[in-house]
Amino acid sequence: MYIATGAARAHAGLGDLAGEVDQAIKAAERQKELHLAREKRLSASGRAADGAAARREAAEYWSWQAEIDFLKGLRATYESQAGVPLSYRSYPVTKVDPATRRATPDSPWRRSATRQVFEQGEADGSFCLGTARGMAFRTIFGLEQPSHREVLTGLNRSIEAAKKAGDTDTEARLLISRIVSHSHDPGSLKQFNQDLAARYGIKNTEVRSATRAEAMAALKKGAPVLADLEGGWHWVLVQQSPRGRLWASDPLSGSGVRPIAAGELGSRYELIVDAATGAVIAPGSAVTYRT
Repeated sequence: MYIATGAARAHAGLGDLAGEVDQAIKAAERQKELHLAREKRLSASGRAADGAAARREAAEYWSWQAEIDFLKGLRATYESQAGVPLSYRSYPVTKVDPATRRATPDSPWRRSATRQVFEQGEADGSFCLGTARGMAFRTIFGLEQPSHREVLTGLNRSIEAAKKAGDTDTEARLLISRIVSHSHDPGSLKQFNQDLAARYGIKNTEVRSATRAEAMAALKKGAPVLADLEGGWHWVLVQQSPRGRLWASDPLSGSGVRPIAAGELGSRYELIVDAATGAVIAPGSAVTYRT
């Protein structure tokens, strides 16, 4: 999905949108220090009865430290859907099956003998789902992975060069890679998954559509979830903090990272999973999937 941002401020990071997450980090730091002080006081009392209480305070200290690490991770992986535009919008690709002359959600994109004129939003290159997916992959597999903006920049450079050279086959192949990066239909999602190994240097990994129940279960396991907002107009990355709070990394320029209620989420979800077992992949298990 793409959203026209008009004159909205584009940015690569949080900038002054960091207010809520910064406040949460500061509040967590205060809680951590509070529990540390309590643990020290109880441990120094010398009373046997205070030993268990001191251990509980220590556990709370480390719980708040985990919360802080999580919140800082949200800051580090955030990016906005700042547009990376193509200079044209007539593309030699289609989802129409030449045998049936029909296009269905399961149809793959393919090279077309004639150019199709796409909406201006496709050319503008401001894609909420693609950006949210990019944040999810960087959350799991590390900040060394390319941001979605970097992916689009590389694709656009190669697309424009192929078009200029008259290499329509290459142009079409790269345009399809660009389009499926932000498309949710089954045919596009299958083609997007075929790009993952080359794009991110990972194996045995897929993005799959999920039910709400599957998404909620994944959040509890610490896995990132792609979710559309109520009404189906926009995609965000949702994660649950170690202390159980939901946060949305919203790529729409001007939004940033914010707490979100489960009721704000819509009906469409995606998970990054083990291609063989379907189990969700959380950041702690990423090393298994690197090539």
